[in-house]
Amino acid sequence: YTIEAVKSGNVYYISDAIDAKGDLYYNDKLIDSDVAFGSVEVLENSEKVCYAADINVSKGRFALKIFDGKESKKVADDVSMFKFFDDNTAALLMDYSSSRYTGDLMLYTGKAELEKLDDGVSYIIGGRAANYYY
Repeated sequence: YTIEAVKSGNVYYISDAIDAKGDLYYNDKLIDSDVAFGSVEVLENSEKVCYAADINVSKGRFALKIFDGKESKKVADDVSMFKFFDDNTAALLMDYSSSRYTGDLMLYTGKAELEKLDDGVSYIIGGRAANYYY
């Protein structure tokens, strides 16, 4: 087991881990599988939790999801790095190319559509990526 976060007396932890990913639990409730160690983050001024799941190690990409205490919602696929500013605003580095070391910088605003901000971006300062290996 690895404890990922504690908020308002609730514990988020990963169990049954293989290759630095496993099942994410909220207290004793299973939230999701194939969740990367170190990717779980309680969003500031919120009870929501974001995390990296459905990891594609060879491409260095994952699905970014948000759990609101009841259900999990997918924000986007093909994410390599993310940084939330509040529970409805985040910068996402997507479609990252390991040969060019760049990807597309996208803006999440709580809506299904993402807004493209730029391409050729290498890194989000203070961003979080999935830990694929320990």
